Amino acid sequence: MLLARAFVGGTLVRSTLECGNDKVRAYAGRKAGFLLVLVVNKSAQAVEINVPMRSAGQQWLLSGPAIEAKQDVTVARTEATALQDGVLHVSPHSAVLIGV
Repeated sequence: MLLARAFVGGTLVRSTLECGNDKVRAYAGRKAGFLLVLVVNKSAQAVEINVPMRSAGQQWLLSGPAIEAKQDVTVARTEATALQDGVLHVSPHSAVLIGV
């Protein structure tokens, strides 16, 4: 929910996620001239998602030790490194929000 707040006041953009894992979700939107992409990975494996951007100007990571964790969960703005050449890398039990 913390990362979903970035979409408040924006407009959701139609997107398609082609993924065989039902524990991975993706959302896209526009807000204040930025394109936002949020990928939530509730699985135990890292995932790579193709996105229409080549690089990100902003990035926030939500991570924790396990999907049901209530402690040691963090949200941090970090250097935009999860998106490389149009592929967004999302670690297990985490979420990545990028803005361009």
